[in-house]
Amino acid sequence: TRGNGEEGDDVTHNIRTIPDVPLRLDTKTPPSIFEARGEVYMNRADLIAVNRKRAEKGEEPYANPRNLAAGSLKLLDPKLCAERKLHFFAYASGAIDGIEITSHTELLDTLKEFGFSVNSHTVKCANIEEVVEACNAWAEKRRDL
Repeated sequence: TRGNGEEGDDVTHNIRTIPDVPLRLDTKTPPSIFEARGEVYMNRADLIAVNRKRAEKGEEPYANPRNLAAGSLKLLDPKLCAERKLHFFAYASGAIDGIEITSHTELLDTLKEFGFSVNSHTVKCANIEEVVEACNAWAEKRRDL
């Protein structure tokens, strides 16, 4: 996890349970270093299902999918984490050695080629006006995700 910016929790055992994260890069010539960064999340429908089970047991429901996803990554038992049906999409990189990436679009294409899920709502904008338009559109529909 990102932790304090310098040091975080090692959640590798739980990340391995997320189907959207490849355990090996899908390429015959992998770079020597490739750090993918992204977001772990839970769908609202899955949160509802988890909370329904909790209610049947008389337990308090979880407040939102973001907090549940973050808490799930810190579980000690990866089987419990896997039951939470977490998802992941990659959107950035950290350290890379062995390939050159010259744009964000190229990075997203590389992430997809390597087997990562990326956000399906990504839009390439030609100018700042298109960026503002895209941001305004999502300001209205972001709660529908």
